[in-house]
Amino acid sequence: MRQLFSSLILACIFFAVVPNTSHCGVLIPPLSAHAFPNEDIFRPEWYPSNAIDGLLNTAAAPTRAFNTDDSCLALKLDGLQTINRIRLYKDAESGSPGFGKRPKDLKIQYTNDTTTDMSLRNWFNVTGLSNGYLGREFLNATAVNSNGTVLGDFHDSPTGDGWASLVFDPVQATGVRVFFSKPVNEPYVFMHYIVYEFEVYGPPRSPVPEPSTMAIFGLGALGMAYRARRKTKA
Repeated sequence: MRQLFSSLILACIFFAVVPNTSHCGVLIPPLSAHAFPNEDIFRPEWYPSNAIDGLLNTAAAPTRAFNTDDSCLALKLDGLQTINRIRLYKDAESGSPGFGKRPKDLKIQYTNDTTTDMSLRNWFNVTGLSNGYLGREFLNATAVNSNGTVLGDFHDSPTGDGWASLVFDPVQATGVRVFFSKPVNEPYVFMHYIVYEFEVYGPPRSPVPEPSTMAIFGLGALGMAYRARRKTKA
């Protein structure tokens, strides 16, 4: 009995020290990635699908070379999903290799349409947009606005290559996209926006008791049971 009690105590201690990650949100795997209206279909190394392949050494650059038009990188979701965060892994050159950091203006948008062609869907700006997640993964931008727009995204994190998160009010969506355009006063004319990985998340699942709280209750219950058993034997 003592051996069993000791094992249970160790198990409770283990669960007490394991961090609760339920606050991190739910990763929602997309069905596919798309770029429009100017997808570069002639360069596989820049295909939109590279942004959802799980690799940090492949990238999507969803515009043709020397293109000057606005464009976007979009994810198609598996039916209607509740989402509230996007996460981008980007490089430090703002999609303009050899020209340094060139800013882009962004709109973070969602759709709840089910039209097969993503470019024909209705898109809406998210609301309550904010920069970073849990005090980290900040986007290096001039401004991140609650109306779903980002001004002067320099494409990297403040520390260079890395992840950047944008959080917004939860919405029901069948797709999400980053729509990008050239700032009015930006002299560099060509439009490229390199993204190595594009992830989308939903809110955390329903709150559950912290493992440490459960461990304390478990220890108390075990102690009472052990004490009652000793009294019975006496």
